[in-house]
Amino acid sequence: MVQTEFARILADPLESSRQWSREGHKVIGCLDSYIPEEFIHAAGMIPLRILGSTANVTLADSYLPVFAGKLARSILEQGLCGDLAHLAGVAISNSSDAVRMLYDLWGRHIPQQRAFLIDVPAILEGETNHRVFRQAMLEFKGELEKFTGKPLEPAALRHSIAVFNENRRLLKDTASLLGASPPRLSAETYLDALLSGFVLTKEKHNELLGQLLESSRRDTPERTEDLTPLHVSGPILVDRSFLPLLRQCGATMVSEELGTGSRYFWDEVDEAGEPVEA
Repeated sequence: MVQTEFARILADPLESSRQWSREGHKVIGCLDSYIPEEFIHAAGMIPLRILGSTANVTLADSYLPVFAGKLARSILEQGLCGDLAHLAGVAISNSSDAVRMLYDLWGRHIPQQRAFLIDVPAILEGETNHRVFRQAMLEFKGELEKFTGKPLEPAALRHSIAVFNENRRLLKDTASLLGASPPRLSAETYLDALLSGFVLTKEKHNELLGQLLESSRRDTPERTEDLTPLHVSGPILVDRSFLPLLRQCGATMVSEELGTGSRYFWDEVDEAGEPVEA
């Protein structure tokens, strides 16, 4: 079953990327949603969203305070412990103070691994901020070209945008099954499907999502009439362990607005015109 495959993937989120590295592929770790993964894909590399770990943080506590948050501290812990040594580099934005600090710490304490900084503005609205954001994207594109030693071709970027847009559409279809009445997916399966996409190639994730949609539309809907439907909103959520607790309290998630959920995949990239400007 595809649900079992998602759970297997998340049991060791870095295993696929370690295999890619062994096969000679360059893998770039992405720390947040401001990273234009299509650029990395079009450059012939594989973007990997670093999800951190639920393990205790020890080494990173010497460099990041507790209020920096568990996610940033656990990602630095993985870097310091060598768990991310198979990555060709990491891409970091200044989306928050904690994430921005990771760029400096990476260069100081993990200098053997290339760290890219994407200097996005704190606020995206407005002409000036759009101009600053565009410049940050162009600078990142230039850095990728220097790193790979070859130009990022428009045709390759158009192809990557199409692959990622297909992924967005499939995820929206998956979300519609979660919100159906009755739901065609459990909240646990939905989150597993979402998070697996961060640690798989988009091509493989698209294949698995297609299988999930087909089986979910065919199978008998889950009985949730006794559970209170909830909408879950927040930034980054990589730990699904709260879902069984919701069920114990008589509730379940039927929709979400998460930084690692619909806010990541809902808006498609324009496939017409100049691909870099999209």
